[in-house]
Amino acid sequence: MSVIRQVKLELTNELRTAQPVLRMAATPENNMPKVYVRKIGRQSIEEAVMKFLDEIRYTPAKNKIFIKPNICGFYKPDSPCIVNPKVVGGIIEYLKKIKITDITVGESPIPSDVNKVFEVTGYRRMAKKYNVALLDLNKAKKAAVSLPDFNLFLPKFLLEKECEYINVSKIKTHIQTAVSLCVKNQKGLLDFPGKRNMHITGDLHENIRLLSEKIQPDFCIVDGTNALEGFGPGATGTEVKNLGLIVMGRDMYAVDRTCCRIMGINPDLVKHLRNDTDRCEVDGLTHVQIKKSFFFPKVKCFRKLKFHMWITDKTCSGCSNLMGELKKEAFRNFKLFRKILKFTLLQRLDILSGNSCLPPRHGRVILLGNCMKGAAEKNKLCFIAGCPPTADKLIEAILKLDGDDKPI
Repeated sequence: MSVIRQVKLELTNELRTAQPVLRMAATPENNMPKVYVRKIGRQSIEEAVMKFLDEIRYTPAKNKIFIKPNICGFYKPDSPCIVNPKVVGGIIEYLKKIKITDITVGESPIPSDVNKVFEVTGYRRMAKKYNVALLDLNKAKKAAVSLPDFNLFLPKFLLEKECEYINVSKIKTHIQTAVSLCVKNQKGLLDFPGKRNMHITGDLHENIRLLSEKIQPDFCIVDGTNALEGFGPGATGTEVKNLGLIVMGRDMYAVDRTCCRIMGINPDLVKHLRNDTDRCEVDGLTHVQIKKSFFFPKVKCFRKLKFHMWITDKTCSGCSNLMGELKKEAFRNFKLFRKILKFTLLQRLDILSGNSCLPPRHGRVILLGNCMKGAAEKNKLCFIAGCPPTADKLIEAILKLDGDDKPI
């Protein structure tokens, strides 16, 4: 066995599941959650989603629909980092087929220019095609809900159950939360201060779990047309191509746990998932039939040879997304590419965020975000202010790293 393969196995060992196939319901009286797993054939994504919803006879309880897809940044429509707009298009086509036309699609992605996110990801075009409303959730009226350590502000129309709420997530690994599925997708209902509080106040995993108790979808759909493994949830992850799956169900926890097993990850090791929904009926393909084994990094560090980016649970999505932005910009900016190549091959660079501790054997150091200000002042290290800092500031700091590290 190669050294690389051995290291990969060691890193992913804790998250591998060795449990048997999910136990099937013997009778309807068992009242177990039902999860539907379907393989997309040669038909289009829209046709496949329509067909699957028709097969299970999905019938919303209300005639007003809110769809919340996972759209976490400036990604192309077929990126493994976001829900493909064609999946949402298929949902809309099915709803219109059963005479439901009052449909809104909404999200609050981290980048401040939400309209540009909708444009780049293809959601603006999709909404125009199907004549549905597109909502920036940052602008929705909010109502407060209490968590033990702080208050969250959620869309009022969801708390008051004005509409059928459909949660549409992507099959992805996540460097902080192990997976990013339906339960984690609900973090996108929050505005930026709320997202930040989820990280910096209390325990991130417990906060996500508590949020899932405050608000739950009426129906869940997971886009597995393609998927993301490794250093997700953004561009630092690796695409799993041609997965070709759609997973559906009414119980958010059962859907997520089923997806974990499809990924080869033990759901009991995902801290934000409840373990009381392990018994469910799977209609369709089981995880054993699919036989996937997603790579997941055990250490919270994105590393390419001598290039290191460290995060913790306190690192909010704004800072963690910067690594993906840096990766994309390096392919457009030759000077940046050459500098990153230097720090990959010849000279170590450590980028820290979320109150990360300084590694004992670090190289050049950049500290990201306001939460690292104290460490920067104490150690007189390069510091980029902001919550979150901008990608331009990070790029500028890397390009300037020729002499000794100094605060900027």
